[in-house]
Amino acid sequence: MAKEPSELPSIPQLFSIPDIWFDVIARLLPGAIFVVSVRSLLLTDMSTPDAVGFLALMACAYMIGFFVCPLSSRVAMLMEQRIAKRKGEKANYVQERQHKLGRESRDSMILSKMGGEVVFFLQCIWFSLLFLSMFSYFPNKSASLIWWMPLVIAALSTGFAIEVADRRFERAKNIPGGGSSSAQES
Repeated sequence: MAKEPSELPSIPQLFSIPDIWFDVIARLLPGAIFVVSVRSLLLTDMSTPDAVGFLALMACAYMIGFFVCPLSSRVAMLMEQRIAKRKGEKANYVQERQHKLGRESRDSMILSKMGGEVVFFLQCIWFSLLFLSMFSYFPNKSASLIWWMPLVIAALSTGFAIEVADRRFERAKNIPGGGSSSAQES
């Protein structure tokens, strides 16, 4: 039996799953940037793919992002622990705050999105360095003037990753009822 129109989920309900946004921000987007860069700059393929080709490229982009993501997530966690330690908090302060807020809380979802942004910038670093290492193996010398771009992207992405991780910590700390974990323990 079909559901009544009033029983069907709304568009915001369908896309309220934070993991979907993490997949898009931290895996698909950096993978797509890498695939497009390799395809256009190293392979000099400027053709527009058909629908099947586009879906294949996006699947490839997602898989590349998926396989590099554990490294980026680990580095993001280490950055977060270092920031918390520097500010006198427990290493897992942000995760504890998110857990206390609950998964469906707006503040928790924002913190989760910010975590995805940190991973995105770290993915950009890895892909920039991978692109730079691949650069010397491709015969396309017309792109010889852009060899420095991956280094600039990696440097900017490093700064952005640190900044977003720091702002994520501060946001977690400034959420009402957040306070300091060291102050709550005493």
